[in-house]
Amino acid sequence: MPRQQKQRKGMGYLYKRDAAGKEVPATSKKHGTFWLAYRDATGKRVRVKIEKDGKPVTDLETARKEQARLRSPVITGNQVEVLKATLDTLEKRQEVEQDAANPPLSIAGAWAAYENATNRPECGEATMATYRSSWGRFVDWMAAEYQDAKPVFLRDVTEEIAGAYMAHLRTLDWTPNTYNKALGLFRLMFRVLKKQARMTVNPFDDITRRKLTTNSRRELTVEELHRVIAAATGEKRLLFEIGMFTGLRLGDCCTLRWREVDLVREIIKRRPNKTLHSSGAEVTIGIPKVFLRKLAAIPEAERGEYVLPGYAARYLSSRNAQGYICREIQRHFMECGIEVHAKGTGSRSHYVGKRKVYEPTKRAVVEVGFHSLRHTYASIHAREGTPQALIQENLGHSNPAMTEHYQHVSDETARRAAAAMDFLAVIEGEADLDGLAVMRERLQRIIQSADGALLQRLLQAAGPEPVRGLITSESPPHT
Repeated sequence: MPRQQKQRKGMGYLYKRDAAGKEVPATSKKHGTFWLAYRDATGKRVRVKIEKDGKPVTDLETARKEQARLRSPVITGNQVEVLKATLDTLEKRQEVEQDAANPPLSIAGAWAAYENATNRPECGEATMATYRSSWGRFVDWMAAEYQDAKPVFLRDVTEEIAGAYMAHLRTLDWTPNTYNKALGLFRLMFRVLKKQARMTVNPFDDITRRKLTTNSRRELTVEELHRVIAAATGEKRLLFEIGMFTGLRLGDCCTLRWREVDLVREIIKRRPNKTLHSSGAEVTIGIPKVFLRKLAAIPEAERGEYVLPGYAARYLSSRNAQGYICREIQRHFMECGIEVHAKGTGSRSHYVGKRKVYEPTKRAVVEVGFHSLRHTYASIHAREGTPQALIQENLGHSNPAMTEHYQHVSDETARRAAAAMDFLAVIEGEADLDGLAVMRERLQRIIQSADGALLQRLLQAAGPEPVRGLITSESPPHT
């Protein structure tokens, strides 16, 4: 077939078939009917006979109009695609030029930007140090994992990268709680830095948190408390006593200030470190008589800023020092014959000849630690009848359902609550443990067989609130 004149791309080409069915150019003088040949979207070659009003087209002008009508949607579509591609190219070029003139937030500068961000939530130095460490691990992981195409800007962290890192964390010996804290940090940082990073999507938003399995510290028995206190000396003994008689956390005990201790009013007023940068609520804790005498015996000349100056200096020096204090306390418990880990977890030691060998087992699940004193404090108060909402207030918790009737703990209320701890005078050597138990049993028997007159005399003679409560709770019905 003779070569036809070049047509516009996408229009196909026209030709004629004469009476014998031979193909000739559309401009041929031979009589024939017009046909259109083109390739469809799949690349397949298509030939169609050009007709108008159901009749074959035999003149060139009409054939070209029908060709334009049939192929114009394809041509228009192609033009739109070309325009889209051109627009994308221009946008990318503009983005590159904008980044060169005003670069978006880089991964290297992300942490400093978060620290200085005005829209981030307030938190303490210890929390920020933990956040900084977690972010540093993520940055180091990306540098090692994507050496050939390392992300430079924060917006280069895709959902795929975020998912791969959290999958990596799942392979570590981390608790679900630790994993969820890391995930929460990344969600927070990318949300806070979204505008500076020029991001449209938070890559960590769709990652699922792990199911929590909590392991609570157990409380200590009075006999265990006796061993722990008796074996401690110096500031360590006073540290355990503060924890036992106040229910404060380790950090609050180590950094308790003398100005927060009112020996005249017999109370301690303290803003716990854990809530210092959130609610900032101050707790009021009554000082039991036995502990009040211990604090009052410390000469005023030796009272500096902190009740425990040695522990305060260590605790405030670094995060590592805080870890050393925790491990020191764990060793003290073990030296007192108290197992600190749940059965079958942690490491176990045994001797091979004269050499002490530590045999690792499952990941350590701590059951006993300094926080156990806090549990013990709450349990003693609950057993002695202290209202639950008051216990919660003393511990610095913030459940509105529990504290709506105790918006503020008065000094007198705190002092009465502290009386529940006075029976622990046995630990200070001021009472005999066995004798106290025998005395309690005898008192209960007397109460159960007493008449109304005897009960009245006992009530008049009863001094401490716990004994008065015992008499009234054990009273037999009488008129």
